[in-house]
Amino acid sequence: MFIVAWSCVSFARADVVELGGGREMKGLITRETAEELDLDIGYGSVTLKKADITAIKRSAPKNRQALLKAKRLKQLEEGDSAPEAGAPLLASYRKAAQARDDLRDARARGAEVEEADSGSDSGLAELISDNKKIAQDLSTADRNADPAYYNRLVGEFNSGTAAIRAKQLALEERRNAHTGTLDKSRDYLVAYQDFQRECRAYPAPEKAASADDKEFFALMRDALAGMDRDFSQEKVDAERRGSHWIVTALLDGRVKARLLVDTGASMVVISRAIADQLGPEAVKRGAAQISLADGRKVPTDVLELPSVEVGRNRADRVFTSVMPDAPSDGIDGLLGMTFLNRFGFESDPKSGVFYLRRLK
Repeated sequence: MFIVAWSCVSFARADVVELGGGREMKGLITRETAEELDLDIGYGSVTLKKADITAIKRSAPKNRQALLKAKRLKQLEEGDSAPEAGAPLLASYRKAAQARDDLRDARARGAEVEEADSGSDSGLAELISDNKKIAQDLSTADRNADPAYYNRLVGEFNSGTAAIRAKQLALEERRNAHTGTLDKSRDYLVAYQDFQRECRAYPAPEKAASADDKEFFALMRDALAGMDRDFSQEKVDAERRGSHWIVTALLDGRVKARLLVDTGASMVVISRAIADQLGPEAVKRGAAQISLADGRKVPTDVLELPSVEVGRNRADRVFTSVMPDAPSDGIDGLLGMTFLNRFGFESDPKSGVFYLRRLK
């Protein structure tokens, strides 16, 4: 999969070899003599005769260095070994790079579905309503008294049913594409954080270290820097209460709630008072049981909130459980994993700083 990333880098910053007839090839010139040159095009290398080349546009030295680094990272990902001590770091990089490529593929697929099915759910309710009316007319129609009218109703009902099913399938595909992208985003975030931790733990090579050790360390740092740019990190206004953090969340873009950050909570949890402020925009999706601190199990509604925002970090379609009462004074609920698993988060109790990290 890294071939795709390498190819993208090549096209953006590559050497350009122009051939006869207006044709051109882009890649990295790896060898050149008076008669020929080798051009690495990302998924192989070709040898071109100088006699067939009309012009060469060489990339800037800085871009060439970026291409060489991308090529070396590709080689590491595809099987080249790392220094012995760097094996865990290389394994975490490979996992993060694969997750990154999987996310790119999922986003591309999601974009294709959105474009193909733009507005596919519009008019669905109207179609269903119209088909119900046709079904009612059909139930009272006399097939023998007016067969033409009866057959017309049958045709309209069958066409309406087919149109409804087509729209439902398109909508389901769009939702699956959205879910797939969300799952891949989570996978990349987790893999990226693992890679980040391995990089931080990996000791910088000493002066006496081999050139391979130094190159590997530099490449991993560069790879992490590239992944860092996929994310934005924001300091969030938060209040410390003992070992816990409390943040202000905006629910459905209009209702504020003070939520305690709780990685042990499988869902976002809100009090009944906050749920009542949300009204019908929070769609009920079922019921569940939650365990209270005193050991009691309480039945609750499960809602799907259109959005939950903490600072500039927004998650859409968030499943949320409703508690009968607020967990404690001044707290309206818990910020659980149906929000947190879409973000990276860090806290520094000493400085009193809480960060959320999200994909751009």
